[in-house]
Amino acid sequence: PYAQFDLTELTRLRLDGSVVDVSFDQDVLGAQVSFQSFGGALRLDRRFSQASTVGVIADWEHVEPEVGIGDSDLYSVQLQWDYRLAERVSAYGRAGMRRSEFEVAGATPRATRVLKEDTPLFGAGVRWNFQRSDVFIDLQRTVSANSSGF
Repeated sequence: PYAQFDLTELTRLRLDGSVVDVSFDQDVLGAQVSFQSFGGALRLDRRFSQASTVGVIADWEHVEPEVGIGDSDLYSVQLQWDYRLAERVSAYGRAGMRRSEFEVAGATPRATRVLKEDTPLFGAGVRWNFQRSDVFIDLQRTVSANSSGF
């Protein structure tokens, strides 16, 4: 679900939420593991002209695998620029950073450790709107946890 609010004529706020519950008949450790995931995103856009908008996106995701390693948390902040090139053509560019934190369970609770990694994120795309179809090219680098939490 999401909610979107126009704060002013030039400023928009969007709140997103997500919940995922995946269950496999047979878990395969490290490859196919039942898990639950939930998270959300906050996006604040500011329009600078009829053609140009800049937005800040902050999001968070929590992944809980049923077997294997412990929980994972992923946080990111990104800056996105949207630009309308013509009436039916638009483009965007995005850059940011994501922090991934995941627990590696040890033999005892004291042996459990949290691993952290920072990853650069980026993306760019172009979209053409036609009467009956949309064509788009979207290139991006992103990071997310797999079902086992890594």
